[in-house]
Amino acid sequence: MVGPVADAENVFEAYVSGSLGQAWFRFDREDLILETGVNAEPRAATEQDTRIFFGSALELRPLAPDGRPVALQRVRDELTGARRRFLALDGLLVGMDPDFEADMRLRAMCRADSLLTASAALFNDTAARFLVPAISQEWDIAGAAAMAKREGLKTAARLYEPLALWIVDAVWETVRSTASTMRAALELVEQYKQSGLLRDLILEKAAGNTTFLRDLIFRQSKYPGLTEHDPNFRIAAKIGVILAGPRSPMETNVDAAIEAPVVSAASHGDSVLAPVVAALQRFYDRAATAERNKDEKGRSLRRGGYADPVKELAAVRAQLERFDKALKSGQSDAAMDTLATQIDRQSKTSNQEQIVKTLTQAAHLALMANRPKLSLDLSELIVWFARGDATSENVRAQSLRALGRQNEAIAVFEETIRRFPLGTAARNARAETLRAMGRYDEALAAFDDTVRLFPDDDVSANARAETLSAMGRHDEALAAFEKVMREFPHDEVAPTARAETLRAMGRHDEALAAFEKVMREFPHDEVAPTARAETLRAVGRHDEALAAFEKVMREFPHNEVAPTARAETLRAMGRHSEALAALKDALSRFPHNAFAQNARLDLLSFLGRYDDLDADLTQAPRVHSDWIARHILIMANVRGGRLVEAAAAAEASLTACPFPEQTAYFRTALALARLSARKPDEALIVIKALERPETTRPMRASLHLFEAQCFGALGRISDADDAILRCGTLLDKDDDVRARLAWEIKQKFGLAVPMSEPPMPFPLLSEHDVLFELTARAFSQVGASAHRPALSPRR
Repeated sequence: MVGPVADAENVFEAYVSGSLGQAWFRFDREDLILETGVNAEPRAATEQDTRIFFGSALELRPLAPDGRPVALQRVRDELTGARRRFLALDGLLVGMDPDFEADMRLRAMCRADSLLTASAALFNDTAARFLVPAISQEWDIAGAAAMAKREGLKTAARLYEPLALWIVDAVWETVRSTASTMRAALELVEQYKQSGLLRDLILEKAAGNTTFLRDLIFRQSKYPGLTEHDPNFRIAAKIGVILAGPRSPMETNVDAAIEAPVVSAASHGDSVLAPVVAALQRFYDRAATAERNKDEKGRSLRRGGYADPVKELAAVRAQLERFDKALKSGQSDAAMDTLATQIDRQSKTSNQEQIVKTLTQAAHLALMANRPKLSLDLSELIVWFARGDATSENVRAQSLRALGRQNEAIAVFEETIRRFPLGTAARNARAETLRAMGRYDEALAAFDDTVRLFPDDDVSANARAETLSAMGRHDEALAAFEKVMREFPHDEVAPTARAETLRAMGRHDEALAAFEKVMREFPHDEVAPTARAETLRAVGRHDEALAAFEKVMREFPHNEVAPTARAETLRAMGRHSEALAALKDALSRFPHNAFAQNARLDLLSFLGRYDDLDADLTQAPRVHSDWIARHILIMANVRGGRLVEAAAAAEASLTACPFPEQTAYFRTALALARLSARKPDEALIVIKALERPETTRPMRASLHLFEAQCFGALGRISDADDAILRCGTLLDKDDDVRARLAWEIKQKFGLAVPMSEPPMPFPLLSEHDVLFELTARAFSQVGASAHRPALSPRR
C-alpha cells in the first residue's frame, strides 16, 4: 500500500473527471483516486472504482496525453477547475430542463450563477460551451431566462437570453453563410469557438453592443489562432458588421414579430386552420400593444405574470393530448379549437419560441395520426408565424415526404442543413429519403459524409449499415453494425439490426442467437423479442412464435407490432378464423393501426370474402396506407377473376402513387393480372422494369420464378429452365416459399432442372390456384413488407 503522496511528487497517467469530481492516476505502480475537497488525499482505487471512473464519467480528460508525469498539485488544481466547470454548465442545463421540478431547477441555476459570477475565466469557458444552437423542443429556455430574471440571477440570465432570443442560432447561421463550403463553415465555427470569438459575438449581440461588432476589425489581437481559416480577420469583421446591422430575421423580438407574417391571415379564413390563424394574429396584436406601452428606457410598463415552467409544460401537454384525441377521432374542428385555445393561453405568458414549440408538436401529432396534409399546413403556418427552427422544418419535410413529395422534402432538408449545419437530424432524414426513393448510392454517400463529420452520432452510423443491408451488401452491413457495436456499446439498435441482417441472409440460427443476446443485454428493448418471434415464424416454428408474440404482448402492452404479427402467424398456420379474431382484438386496442387494418383486408381477400373487404374499404381513407389498401383490392380482383378491372387499377396506381417503395407492388400486381389473363408476353414486359442493379436477392429470385412461368406459358421450355437455375443461385436454404414455387413450376411445365419436392410453406384453400398464391406470397416477401411496419422504429 502506497503511503501519502506529496503535492510536489510526480504521478503518471493522470485523468480528471468534473462530472464525478474525481481524478485517477498511478503512483509507484498503484492506481489511486483523488476526490475533490480541500483536505482530500489520494486513496487506493479498487477495480470497481476504476471501472466506474472510466465507464461512467460524462467528462474525462487526460492531463498528459504524451505520457509525461505531472505534479500532484497540478492534478488537484485541474480537478478543482474541472469540477467547477461541470457544476456551472450542469447547473445551467438543469435550469432549463423541463423534466425537473421548478425548485430543483432554481437551485441548480443559483449554484451556476454563484460560480460564474465569482470567476470571469469560468464564465468565459462555460459561455463558449453553453452558447451553441439548442433543440428548442427539448428545453424550456424562455422559462429559464424568465426565472433567472425574476430571481435576480444576472449572470445566468446573461447566458440564457441569447438562446431564448435565438441570437445563438442567428450568429451561427451568419458565420455559416460567410463560408464557401459546408466543411469550411464547420472548421470556421470550431476556430471561432476555440478562440472565444463566437462567445463574444453572441454576448455582445445580445447586449446590443453594436460598437463592439462594427469595430471588430480592430480587435484581432484578442483572438489568436485564426490564421488558417481567417488570416486577415476579414471574415470576422464582415460577420460583425452584419450582426450590427438590421436585426436578424431569426431573432424573436417584438419588432420582428410584428413584421413576421408574410402572407395574409385572411387566406386561411375558410380553412380548418382558421381558429389557429386567428389566435396567432391575436398574439401579434398583444405584441404590438406591449411595444407601444414601453417607457423611454424600453421597459414594459405592464408587468406580466410569471408562469411556473413545470406547471406550464404540464398544461401544454394536457391540451396537446386533447388535440391528439380529437384528431384521431376525426374531429378536426375540435382539434383546431383546442390548439387555438392553447395558443391564446400561452400568448399571455410565453414568447414566440414557446408557441413555435406547441405548433411543432401539433404538426408532429398530425403526422403520427396519418394526417400529413394537415401536418404540412401546420408546419407552413410556423413558417408564416416565425421562421421556425430545425425541429419544425424537419417535421415539415417529413410531412412532404409522407405526401409523396419527395423532391420537395429533400429541398427542405437541404435548406435546414444549410441553416443548422451542426445538426444531424436533417442530414439523416435526407439520406433516408434518398434511400426510400431507391437512390441507394446517393443515400450511402450522404450517410458517409455525416459519419465523417459527426463521428459521435450513432444514428447515422446505424442508418449507413442499414443502407448497405438494403442494397444486398450484407457482409459489409454486418461489419458496419459490428463497428457501431464496438464504438457505441450502449446502443441497442445496432445489435438488433445486425441480427435482422443475419436473418435476411438466411442465417436464422445465428439470427436467433443474436436476438436472444440483445434481449439479455437490453431487457427493456421490445424490438429484439418481436424480431426474434418473427424469425421463429419465418423458419416454420409457429407454436414457438405464437408463444413469443404473446410474451411480448404481456411484457410490452403498448407494442402495436406484436398483436398483428401474432395474427399473421395464426394465418400462416391455416387458423384463419382465429387470425381474424386476433386482428379484431388488435384493432380494438389500437384502432388507428393501419398495419392491422391492412392485414385484415389482405386476409379477407385471401379468403374470398369480398363483401366484407368492400365494406372495410368504404371506411375513411388512410392517406399513406390507402395505397396499400389499393394494392390489396387489386389482388382481390385478380383472385376473383376481375382481371380487366384489376389491370386498369394497377396501371392507374403505378402512375399516381408518389411512393417509390409502393410502386413495385403495383407492378407485380399488374404482371400477375396479365399472366392470369393468359398474356405472358405482356407480363414479361411489365416485370422487366423491376430488374435494376439495386434489386434485392429475394426480389431477383422472385422475378426469375415469374419469368419461368411466363416462358413456360409461351412454350419456351429451355428459357424457363434457365430462369429456374438462375433463381437457384439466389435462394437461401430456408426460403420455403420460393423453393416450393420453383417445384410447382417444374411440375406444371415438365422442366428438366433437377430438384426434390419441398414442403408447402403455408396452408392453402382448396379452390386456390397454387402457382398464383405462391407467386403473390413471393412478391410480398421482398424487402420490408408493405403490410406491416419496420421492426426498428426507434429513430
